[in-house]
Amino acid sequence: MKTRISKCKSGIDLGNPIFGALVLESILAGSFFLLTVFQPSLTNSQLFFGFSKNRLYILGFYLLALILSIIGFVTIKSNENISKSMNRHFNSLWFSFAVVLMIIISFMFLIITFIPETNENQLLAERIRPFIIFLFVSGINFLGFQCVNKNQSPRNFISSTTINFIDYCDSHLTNFWMVLIAICLGIPLLFQGAYNYIFPSGFAGLYVLMSELIVNNNFQIPQYIPYYGPGGIPFAYPPIGPYLLAVVSTLFHISIINYLRFVPPFIMLLSIIPIYYIAFEITHSRFGSFFCSFKRSGIHVSVANPCNDNTFGTCLNHDVD
Repeated sequence: MKTRISKCKSGIDLGNPIFGALVLESILAGSFFLLTVFQPSLTNSQLFFGFSKNRLYILGFYLLALILSIIGFVTIKSNENISKSMNRHFNSLWFSFAVVLMIIISFMFLIITFIPETNENQLLAERIRPFIIFLFVSGINFLGFQCVNKNQSPRNFISSTTINFIDYCDSHLTNFWMVLIAICLGIPLLFQGAYNYIFPSGFAGLYVLMSELIVNNNFQIPQYIPYYGPGGIPFAYPPIGPYLLAVVSTLFHISIINYLRFVPPFIMLLSIIPIYYIAFEITHSRFGSFFCSFKRSGIHVSVANPCNDNTFGTCLNHDVD
């Protein structure tokens, strides 16, 4: 496939796609940096120079993208060997798939920010929306130059890149590496609630009460659970979970709150391994099995929503801007 080589009126060499992409990326990063600088943070959230902690993180990201983009296209313009090396990586399958993935994920999150939520969540969505737009536009920027360089339409480029990446994973990566990647990606998703909040979210006090009854009953299963329904309810639940909580909290003197914060996501993290191998036995696809096991982490995040003023506990980090 021949590479399309031409120059636009601005002098950007389309035959050197990484140069043009980095020039536009520096313009995007600089523009979003200035827009963020001139948008003040909330008074009660200001930490440094009138900006909140989260706003400083975003400004730092824009500034880093700007500096790296400038260094990149200046180096490419002055060094032909580095230019060839960066173009080779720019057209690699991994980078192409990363661009496609960034576009899809940022587009999904961009839609989520327009879904009506509570006042606090709506404020957070409005504040991070420009950052998500920046990621989406950056992905479109790199996608456009790759399509021009490879003389493909965006639709054909996205479909061929996705198919080739799946085939590469199935043929070059072993089950061990796919499971390891799924676990590494699942750790921040599963433990973000334990890190951000004092109390566990998405869980009621029934199982805690069940474990306390087991401890008080000399580790024998009680007949009834009080306080639930008129006269209590029968102890008809699978006892492994409450027994595990009772044993761990008693032997190791771990508080029940910390147990509920860290142990459930740890068990869910371990569940990625059998889910992957079961899916592989059915599909014989390493990428499909990886997606199935990694989705387990996403289900936990969607079920165990961060607590708010109407649920059990008090949240930390209310600083949304």
